[in-house]
Amino acid sequence: MSLAQIDAPKAQYDSKKKLYLKLAQGQTIIRILETPAKKYYTHFINSSTIQCLGDDCPVCQSNRVIYTEHPDDFRDIKGYSPRIQKFLVNVMDRTLVKVCPTCGAENPKAGNAFPVTCSCGVVIAPVAETPSNKIKVLGKGVTVFEQFNAFEETILDAENNPIPITAFDIVLTVSGAGRLTKVVAIPMTNRMDVVEFNKEDLYDLTDSVPKLTQEEIAELRRGISMRDIFSARRATEETNTVGAKIVAEATEVSEEEVDEIEAELKAVMEG
Repeated sequence: MSLAQIDAPKAQYDSKKKLYLKLAQGQTIIRILETPAKKYYTHFINSSTIQCLGDDCPVCQSNRVIYTEHPDDFRDIKGYSPRIQKFLVNVMDRTLVKVCPTCGAENPKAGNAFPVTCSCGVVIAPVAETPSNKIKVLGKGVTVFEQFNAFEETILDAENNPIPITAFDIVLTVSGAGRLTKVVAIPMTNRMDVVEFNKEDLYDLTDSVPKLTQEEIAELRRGISMRDIFSARRATEETNTVGAKIVAEATEVSEEEVDEIEAELKAVMEG
């Protein structure tokens, strides 16, 4: 046995890349894998979604000023960014897809039929369709999750006991586009098979929405990109050990995830 049991270097951030569920036009079938969903209060600024800082949030403070000065049209005033509830939960994607044999991309139906070719150009017409069966993160707003809550109250067994929402599949039907996107959830109580998965494979959702400091929020509102903000934060960590500890505790997202989070949460804001 060695004199000193030295631990191997540990990554400062969780490097497990999240796989987000992308809701395309048409139907997506999911099984919710856990309860409760992770709730965030968010603001949408400079094409980025960030956590609201609560009582210390400069965005909320700015909103109050705008409302006081423009009570009739505050929503139309530049700089106003409402505080919005967003929810994230681990789901099993059970949608039928065709997996590209070359790039591995999943190709769901485009309307009523599967595409003939993958986005990489490979012909996938002869590829057999199969359920995705991948664990992914579903992120949506109040409208979608209110529908889920209703299922917990209305889907009952023979003794009128609520059936857990994790016990049956749900089909999500998407129509419209942009801010007119509509997602309708329908319970599939005829599909109540047991879904097996390892809990270790679930994503840690506590680091799903970037949390900035007041100073960083001010920079974001001035037009500085999220990537530049995180690059500056990392530089500070490398030169200041004490500062690195403080930032690491306040930060719950790695720089590698910034681009993905930016794209996915922008889509989430539409729901």
